[in-house]
Amino acid sequence: MDGVKRSRTISVRTPQSSATFAGLIPLFSLTAFVGSGLLFLVEPVFAKLLLPRLGGSPSVWNTCVLFFQTALLLGYVYTHLATRWLGVRRQVALHLLVLLLPALVLPIALGDAQPPATANPVWWLLRTMGVTLGLPFFVVATSAPLLQRWFSSLPMAAARDPYFLYSASNLGSMVSLFAYPLAVEPAIGTREQTWLWTIGYALFAALTACCGFLVLSGSAGRREAAAELTVASPRTTWRLRATWLVLSFVPSSLMLGVTTHISTDIAAVPLLWILPLGMYLGTFVLAFAQRQYLSDRWLSRAVPPLVFACLLTVAFNKHASRFIPVHLTTFFVVALMCHRGLAARRPSVDRLTEFYIWMSIGGTCGGIVNTLVAPQLFSGILEYPLALACAALLRPSPDYRGGRPESLSLIVGLPAFILLLCAGVWALGLMSPGVGFRPVLLASGMVFAGASVLANRVPVFAVAALAFVGMVDFGRPSEAGVVLRASRSFFGVHRVVAPRDGRFHLLQHGSTTHGRQEWPAASACDPTGYYHPASPIGELFRTAHRPLHRVAVVGLGTGALACYAAPGDLWTFYEIDPVVESIARDPSKFTYLKNSPGLVDVVLGDGRVMLQRTAPGTFDVVTLDAFSSDAIPVHLLTREAIALYLSKLKPEGVLAVHISNRYVNLEPVLASVAALDGLAAVAKRDADIPARDQESGRFPSHWVLIARHSDDLQAVSRLPGWRQPLVRPGFRPWTDDYSNILKVLTR
Repeated sequence: MDGVKRSRTISVRTPQSSATFAGLIPLFSLTAFVGSGLLFLVEPVFAKLLLPRLGGSPSVWNTCVLFFQTALLLGYVYTHLATRWLGVRRQVALHLLVLLLPALVLPIALGDAQPPATANPVWWLLRTMGVTLGLPFFVVATSAPLLQRWFSSLPMAAARDPYFLYSASNLGSMVSLFAYPLAVEPAIGTREQTWLWTIGYALFAALTACCGFLVLSGSAGRREAAAELTVASPRTTWRLRATWLVLSFVPSSLMLGVTTHISTDIAAVPLLWILPLGMYLGTFVLAFAQRQYLSDRWLSRAVPPLVFACLLTVAFNKHASRFIPVHLTTFFVVALMCHRGLAARRPSVDRLTEFYIWMSIGGTCGGIVNTLVAPQLFSGILEYPLALACAALLRPSPDYRGGRPESLSLIVGLPAFILLLCAGVWALGLMSPGVGFRPVLLASGMVFAGASVLANRVPVFAVAALAFVGMVDFGRPSEAGVVLRASRSFFGVHRVVAPRDGRFHLLQHGSTTHGRQEWPAASACDPTGYYHPASPIGELFRTAHRPLHRVAVVGLGTGALACYAAPGDLWTFYEIDPVVESIARDPSKFTYLKNSPGLVDVVLGDGRVMLQRTAPGTFDVVTLDAFSSDAIPVHLLTREAIALYLSKLKPEGVLAVHISNRYVNLEPVLASVAALDGLAAVAKRDADIPARDQESGRFPSHWVLIARHSDDLQAVSRLPGWRQPLVRPGFRPWTDDYSNILKVLTR
C-alpha cells in the first residue's frame, strides 16, 4: 500500500460480538452526518451576520476562509494527538467534557461588536470569530476523524475499516450545502438560523455522547477489546504523505477552478457555484463507500477525452452554456479518480487521524493557490487548465494494450515531429503577420493530444496536456477582438477589448460588459453604454430641476457617469476592486475620469461600509451600480441598506439603482422596500434601443429611482416608459436578517 502496511491483528472474538455491536453502525453514521452538516451550515450563516458590518471585501472573505481552515486543521490535530497520547478510552472521557464548552457561547451572535472605523478589521474579525464561533466550530470539526477512530476500537468486524463513516460525513455536508440556499435561507431569517444551528449542535452533542458512552461501556466489549492484539503498522513514509497531499490538492484546486470558469466566463447564474462543490463532496461519498459503482478502469479511460475536451473549449474561447456539462462531468470524473486513489491508500486505523491531517493540508493548499496565489501570478484563469494538466499526470494507466509497449516512433517520433511543425508555423507567423498561425498552432496541438492519448502512457499524456495549457495561454484567439489589457483581482478577470477597427473600447468581466467608450476619445466626455444620454439614468440627470453638486456612485466601472458632472461638482465613486480603478484611470483605455468637467474622487472599499462614514444629508444623488458580472451583493439591497443611502441624501435627494441582470429580476426587491417604508419609486426597463443608438453603443438597461417624496421624481416620471415598480403580492422584503434569491430568479 505505497509504503504503509496494514496492522497485523490477532482477535479473540465470540460469534455474538459483531452482532451485539452491529446496531452502532447507524448511530455512528448518523452522528457523522449531523456533524459535517453543521460545519457546512454555520459558514453561510456567519457570513450573513458579517456582511452588513464589514461588506464583501476580499480581506473579509479570505480571513473567514483562513479561520475555518485553521479551525478544521486544529480539530484534526487535536483528535490525532489526544488519541495517540491518551488512548481511545481516556480521550473519549476528555471529549465528553469538551462537548459541553460551546454551551458558553451559543447561540452564535455578534452582539454590539463593531469593527474599527479606520484600522484594518482583520484582527477584529479573527478575534470576533474566535470568541463567537471558535469553540463550536472546533468541536464539530473533530467529528469526522474522531468518530472513525472511536468506531475502530469496537470489537466488531466493521471496525477494522471505519472509513465508510467518511462517506456519511460528506453526505451530511452535501445535504447541508443544498439545503441552505434552497430550503433554510428562503424560510427563516439569520437569527432563527443561529437558533436552528444551536438545536442541531445539541443533537450532535447528544449523539456523540451516546457514541462515547457505548465505546466506554460494556464489560464484554472491554474484555474482547483487551484480548485483541494489534501490532501497529510501521511509520508512514514521506512519499505516502506526499501522495495523500497531492491527491487532495488537485481536486480542491480543480473544484475552485471550474467554479470560477463556469460562473465567470460562461454564466454568472446565481447558486451555480453549488454544483461543483456538491459534486466534490459527492466524490468523497462514492470513493469511501463500502460498495464501488464505477471501476477504476472506466475512470482512467474517461479522463483523456474529457480533459482535452475541456482544454479545447478554453483554448478556443467557447464559453457557451452548453459546455457547462462537459466541464462538470470532467471535474466529477477527475475528482472521483483522485479520491478513489486516496481511499485505496488509506492506512490502518492507528494512522487514521494522521491521514486526515494530510488530506486537510492538501485541500487547504488547493484553496490557497486558487484564492491567493493564482490572482497574483495569472492575468486569466490559467489555474483551471493547469489543474486539468495535473490531473492528467495523476491518471493511472488502464493498460489498454495488455502491457505491450508502444513503438518508439509513436511515443517519441510523432510528438517530436508535431512540436517541430508547431515551431515552424510559429516562426512563419512571425515572418508573415497576415498568416493566421494561431488556429494552425491549436490544430497541431490537437493532433499532438490525440497521439498522446493513443500512446496510452501517463507521462506522454501529461506532457501533452501541459503543452496544450501553454497553447491556451499563448495561442488562444479572441472572439471579441483585440485584448488591450487583461488584469485579475480577487473579484475576477477584467479585460479591455477593442474590435479590429478600434472604433471603441469595452470593459468586460467574464461574460458581462461593464462599459464602453468610443475611440479615439481625445478630450470628449460622452457617456455611452448603460449611461447613454437617452438611457434612464441620463434622463434623470437631464431633467433635474436643481443643480446636482454632490453625487455618490457605488461602483466605478469605466467612470462614464462622471461625464454628467458640471464644473465645480464633486462626485465620489466607491469601488471595491482596485483593478477597476486602475483601468478607469488609464487614459489609454478610458478617459471618462480624466475628461470629466467636475471633481472626481474614488474611494476604495465596500460601498455600504464606506458610506457609513459619510455625514448625513451630504449627497443630491446616490447611484448604486455595483453588480459584478451579474453577481448580486445582497447586503447592498436590503431594507437597512436602502435606509442608509437615503440618510446620506439631502431631503429632496434621489437614489438611483441599476438592476440590469440576465438571471434575476430585482425590481420586486426595491418595490417591496419602498412600499413598506412609504417611499416614492419609479422604474424603467430600457429595452427597445433605436438602431442609431445601438451603433453609438447604447446598451439596454433597467433602473429604479427612489425618493422620500413623489415630487422629487415628478420630472422624470413624466417621460415615456417610466412607471410604478411592480410589487409582487406576498413578496417578503429583503433585510440584513432575511433574503431569498430564489424568489427573484427570472423564468
